[in-house]
Amino acid sequence: MPRKRILAALCTLWAVLAVAALVVGVTPTRAALFQGSQTLTIGVIGPVDGPTLRGVSLAVDDANARGVTLPTGEPFTLQVVAIDAGDQVEAAIRQLVQTNVVALFGPDDNAGAVANLVAMSTADVPVFTAATSTDVRTGGFLFRTRASDNVRMNALADFMLNDVGAQNFTVYQGNDDAGSPTAAFALALATRGIAASPVLQDPTRPVADAVPVLLQNQPDAVVAFGEPAQVGQLYVALREAGFAGAFATDVAADPDFKAALPPMQRSGIYGIAAWSYAWPTDANTDFLLNYARTFGELPDAQAAAAYDAANGLIAIIERAGSTPSAVLASILSTPPQESLQGTFNPALGGGETTNDVLIFETNLNGAPSPVARYAGAERLTLDVTPPATPTPEASATPTEPPLPPTPLASPTPAGVIGTVLSDFLNVRPGPGVVYQPVLGQLQRGEQVQLLGTVQGYQWFVINFRGQQAWISGDPTLLSLFGDVFSLPLVPIPATPTPIATPTPIATATPITAINLVAGIVEYGTPTCNVPFTLGFDVANLGTQASPGGWVSMRDIRVADGQIVIDTAAQFPAIAPGQTVRVNFPLNISTYYNETHRFSLIIDGLNQIPETNEGDNIREVEYTLQQGGCP
Repeated sequence: MPRKRILAALCTLWAVLAVAALVVGVTPTRAALFQGSQTLTIGVIGPVDGPTLRGVSLAVDDANARGVTLPTGEPFTLQVVAIDAGDQVEAAIRQLVQTNVVALFGPDDNAGAVANLVAMSTADVPVFTAATSTDVRTGGFLFRTRASDNVRMNALADFMLNDVGAQNFTVYQGNDDAGSPTAAFALALATRGIAASPVLQDPTRPVADAVPVLLQNQPDAVVAFGEPAQVGQLYVALREAGFAGAFATDVAADPDFKAALPPMQRSGIYGIAAWSYAWPTDANTDFLLNYARTFGELPDAQAAAAYDAANGLIAIIERAGSTPSAVLASILSTPPQESLQGTFNPALGGGETTNDVLIFETNLNGAPSPVARYAGAERLTLDVTPPATPTPEASATPTEPPLPPTPLASPTPAGVIGTVLSDFLNVRPGPGVVYQPVLGQLQRGEQVQLLGTVQGYQWFVINFRGQQAWISGDPTLLSLFGDVFSLPLVPIPATPTPIATPTPIATATPITAINLVAGIVEYGTPTCNVPFTLGFDVANLGTQASPGGWVSMRDIRVADGQIVIDTAAQFPAIAPGQTVRVNFPLNISTYYNETHRFSLIIDGLNQIPETNEGDNIREVEYTLQQGGCP
């Protein structure tokens, strides 16, 4: 039976919101909302013919076709309201929330999600975004529907090293939006002992001008991030320059990337995605055919992510009801369920609902051929077909309870609770790695009550051994339960005073162990969208040779602690008494006319023995000049 869709204009729009609106599914009268079957609305912020709306609407169509009921047994129907908000996302969120939507999807592009992070995080209804940038800090009511850049790039680094056999990498960053995957991939290599400083594209020069810089170290692999057409131009220029090594990019599945390549140069390119139509499972085949029949096009990974999250949301509403608090509590206790991407699993914590990654290689026609799958750091067997999702009839039988007994039996914790996900989590006297010394550590699985936070919700106050202390809210380290936005903002303690002298005192008493002293080199005046280099000196004051190590660098917006750049670089072995320079080529184009802070840490894991571990952190604040930025 063909699908029936009723399209209508949204009844009320704010005067300031000049947008198009689309209602998909059942469009009830106002009286119908209160009589008989309820109609629940899911809001989408994005194009009315975009992949997110399409993925959500297919899930809604499936649910309405089979019939869905609330925990009370009362039937309900679903509809989708979409607003193509442009740059009026915050107003669109307010408008949709006022129409009593049960959840929101979008915005899904990294730039839009970062720019509207506060509005998304404070919407007071579950918000699902496909944005992968690590700058999009999920948690509370904000959930991510695709694996984050950190997870994706760790998988890509593992594959390129172990399957492709690459060892010497060059990383290309074509635009500002590519900063998150660039930094994540460089960090993934750094944790594996491989240095790869990104090469940033000068926006005033042709893409081909970057090729000599990329090839100067004779890499055996180039990994590129940027606009699809831009990365396509780079690939063609690399091959024309004689580069014969491996090439990987996160836009390999984008039609604009393929269109930028000559037909004879479309094969052998490695790509990474949350999902691909080329992964042959029963569920994917059904979704692919359903999508193509309905919209006349192939779905992309964003549509699959929206379909997965919408199905998960609908199942949660059936189990727990439609109020935001009930949905949030049920999401946090939802057991993993099979999905198109692999597994819909909000139990990952920190607002992450999946950590599934697919690596593929393009064939002669530029189409993807899957070559590897990952769930976080775990390599999965590629040819395993996930078991089919149980039908509604089977799941409703008395022998299969709707919830596992353990979560139901567990008492709901009061307030906001953090659960440690890593092997250990440092407890500090202030909200940042510059606050030393570490007061202690929390162990994996340990739960603590969160008492306060800072703007940006990246650090939290706890009671540690009778005193106020701070822990990181990094979603890879800490899982959150409860409404973090109810926590009070706590004044930030004074930052420890950095050592003013950047170079060692020549008359220092000789020591027998390695001592590293870091000093920030003069870098001029950083200006918006103007490339510059931050130099960092590392000195060996000891009498023994120092092994090589790592320098991590963050550029932080002082106003709210938001991380603008997060990267790392390697320094070589240093002879006694010698100093080496570590350079970070930078191009910053956000938050101009605002105060930033460079925070640099050497040997952050304390892998090099030193007599003084307290001199490895340096900070400097600056105001990013507007320059030519609009």
